[in-house]
Amino acid sequence: MLEFRSNLVKCYEYILIYVNDILVLSVKQESIIKTIGGTYKLKEGSVMKPTNYLGAIIKEHYLLDCPSQPVWSMSANKYCRNFII
Repeated sequence: MLEFRSNLVKCYEYILIYVNDILVLSVKQESIIKTIGGTYKLKEGSVMKPTNYLGAIIKEHYLLDCPSQPVWSMSANKYCRNFII
């Protein structure tokens, strides 16, 4: 779904689900997680900023031109290393 932030920047929302892993990418992720939690039982302590998802490492970064807004990266380095070994 295409959302508009208050400064009219286009933002996309993504909800990635695989079996029992959920990753929400949205400007309003708290309300989405709350809605999901109202329907399904979420594991205690499992709602947090992501560090990995399906073997990929997820990191939060801040860009120099917009230091107040985080951006996220996803790396398959750990997954590939484990696959090769």
